[in-house]
Amino acid sequence: MGSVRVLQKPEMVSYDDIHDIIVSAHASLDNGITLNSTKLTGSDLSRIIGPSGICLVAYLDNRLAGTASICWEQIDRWGYHEIFGTVRFLAVEPWARGKGIGTALMREVISICSAQNRKSILSTVYNNKVAKALYRKNNYIPIRHYGEGHYCVTMAHGVEKSRCFFFSITSFLYSRAKHMIRR
Repeated sequence: MGSVRVLQKPEMVSYDDIHDIIVSAHASLDNGITLNSTKLTGSDLSRIIGPSGICLVAYLDNRLAGTASICWEQIDRWGYHEIFGTVRFLAVEPWARGKGIGTALMREVISICSAQNRKSILSTVYNNKVAKALYRKNNYIPIRHYGEGHYCVTMAHGVEKSRCFFFSITSFLYSRAKHMIRR
C-alpha cells in the first residue's frame, strides 16, 4: 500500500480539480444513483463550502486521490442550538479505492471537528453500502432514515442520544439532501 497524505486544499489545487474527483468518483455507481453534485462547477463548490469551510484533499503516492469538505452549519430547531460540521463532497478516485483514502479523509474530518469541539454529521443514500461501511468503521452512527421510501440515512459522530438532537438534525439535513439526490 502506498503513502497516503491528507491536508487542507493547497492553492495549487483548484476547485475544478476537486470537481473532477467528485465526477470521477460518482460517474460509475453501479446502483444507478447519480449525485447532483456532479453538475456543480468548481465555483459552485467554492461557494457551497464557503470561506469558513474546510476542503481536504488526499494524495496517494503524491497523486491527487480524494477529497472531503466540512461545512460549518448552525442549527436552531426544537430547542437545540449548536454549530456542527457537515461532511460534504466525500469522493475517492476509482483507481485509489480500497487503499485507505476514505478512512484517512474521515479521520481528518473527525480530528478537525473534535479539535473545535464539534460533532460531524453526514447524509448518504441508503443503498450506498460502501459509504455506510466506511462511516461505521469511523464510529458514525445512523440516526435516522428519511426520504421517499427511506432513501437516505443521516449518520453522526460524537452525538448524544437525545430525541431533540435527532429530530433537529434530521429535519435540517433532510431539507438539504432532497436537493442533492435524484434517481
